[in-house]
Amino acid sequence: MKSNKNSSVLLSLKPTLVFFIALIIFCFAMKLSWENKKHLQQYDILNSKIISLSSLAERLKMKKNSNSGVSDYSSESLNNALMKLFNENSIALKITYLQQDSVLLEIKMADFSKLLNVFLILSQDERFEISNANITINKDNDYVNGYVTLLSKR
Repeated sequence: MKSNKNSSVLLSLKPTLVFFIALIIFCFAMKLSWENKKHLQQYDILNSKIISLSSLAERLKMKKNSNSGVSDYSSESLNNALMKLFNENSIALKITYLQQDSVLLEIKMADFSKLLNVFLILSQDERFEISNANITINKDNDYVNGYVTLLSKR
């Protein structure tokens, strides 16, 4: 009789034991799935940053070897090259020609890191010098505005 009782107790515990083991495996699988999703999001963020920085590094290397991204000194070509550079970085820009050798750039609502990338590219151009930069940072909306004066080093 005791053996029947023991076997009946084991049989009654078997579904409960299987349920708890299945629950533990399910929770473990959900945790792994959540961690995998989190790591994939972090990977995507890091991958986009690497691509952006690699593109910037490639452009800076090209600028250094070719001496400039601005093809010639005519004001139309300069205007197009500056507009292309700022548009690639999603920065609103207004260009004003002050004198024969200077240009005023008005920058509106730009992302700070993208503006720094543009400054790096402009600083690699040996024909231009950034003579003045007046930048204001709006901390509430996380963007910058400002004026930059470029001088030609003809």
